[in-house]
Amino acid sequence: MHNRIIISFVTAGLLSLAPHASGQQPSGDAVDKVLSISDVPLVVLNAARAALRTAPIGAKIKTDDGRQVYEIVGTNVYLKKVSVVVASDGTIVKPVSPWEDDDD
Repeated sequence: MHNRIIISFVTAGLLSLAPHASGQQPSGDAVDKVLSISDVPLVVLNAARAALRTAPIGAKIKTDDGRQVYEIVGTNVYLKKVSVVVASDGTIVKPVSPWEDDDD
């Protein structure tokens, strides 16, 4: 009997982790994930380089209106960080603007 209770708790715990383990996002939660530049699709990088007019120095993947977008960060000629938001097909979703770090 004691073993069945323990197994039930372990099973319930594992099932509660299932959406996270499968990579699915819980509905309604917008999660930003920091990416390496090498993990960003080339079409996104090319669009970001053209918009930023500089090499990207950082990237995040985000959810915007139910679709995945990439926030690409670069440094402008005044050494200020700027960002552009690009869809996975290379379309500019949000033009270049001063970068606002959400982690502060």
